[in-house]
Amino acid sequence: MDAPKNKLTILLASGNLHKVEEIQAFFQASGIDVTVLPATNLGGLDENAPTFLGNAEIKARFVLDEAQEQNATFTLGDDSGFIVEALAGHQGLADFPGVRSNRWLTGDVTHADRCRGIYDLLGDSPQRSARFVCAMSLLHVETGDVFSVEGICPLWIRQDGELVGINGFGYDPIVYYVDEAGKVQPQTMAELSLSEKTAISHRGRALRQLHAYLSDL
Repeated sequence: MDAPKNKLTILLASGNLHKVEEIQAFFQASGIDVTVLPATNLGGLDENAPTFLGNAEIKARFVLDEAQEQNATFTLGDDSGFIVEALAGHQGLADFPGVRSNRWLTGDVTHADRCRGIYDLLGDSPQRSARFVCAMSLLHVETGDVFSVEGICPLWIRQDGELVGINGFGYDPIVYYVDEAGKVQPQTMAELSLSEKTAISHRGRALRQLHAYLSDL
């Protein structure tokens, strides 16, 4: 597919610089001339939808005014999270931790605390299947049109309670990727390089769908 003729600017409705880095790196490698900027005014954002897709669109619409001020072409809402199959129903969530992946533990907690919390809840359960989900909503600043996608990455949770790897973020140190043949890979997501992770990750899968959409503009 041909790339868009004009340079595009996307305002990402997130201050997470890891996400900005991953998305920017993807577009640089894909050949589309895109600049990804982090939103700076997220005060008052209420991610109250019960689904990742619903929250992604809420985010995309929330930063529309800032995008207009910055002359951005699109806003991008990204809502991603972690789902552990054996913990379905915990805290009343059909998919746990799901849309509360960063909020199910209260107080001053870190990513490592959340990882250890998942280990504690699972205990010795042999059911270790999980998945990362990434929903993205791309809102055209001028027209208001929204294009939404969802990417899923199948996973297997370590059984030894360790956090392994220094790359990535979130739950990456406790999970292995499960390939299309159902084989659990030998490295955690936190041991992979950015390019290796993007090739298989939930966010990479969602971004490839966005790439196809933008390439048709």
